Amino acid sequence: FKKDLLAIKKRREDIANPPQKEEEDEEEKKPGSEAVAEYLEGKKKYEDMRKQKLKKGSSRKTQTMALLDRFKSKLSSAITETGP
Repeated sequence: FKKDLLAIKKRREDIANPPQKEEEDEEEKKPGSEAVAEYLEGKKKYEDMRKQKLKKGSSRKTQTMALLDRFKSKLSSAITETGP
C-alpha cells in the first residue's frame, strides 16, 4: 500500500513539474546541417517576437497607432513619388 502511495505521489509531481531539460538540450546541441541551424534561429526569433507582443490595452493602442502613422507616411511618400 505504501509503494502505491509513493508511486501516485511521484506521478503527481511529474505532471506538475514536467522535465524541461530535454528541450533545452535539444536546442543547445549543435545542428547537423545549415538548414537546421537556420530553422532553429528563425524559431527562436519568432518566439521572442511573440513574447514581445503586447496584450490588449492602452499600450497596445499606442503601438497600433504608431504602425498606422508609419503606414500613412509610406503611403503618402509613395503617392508623391508616383504623382505627376
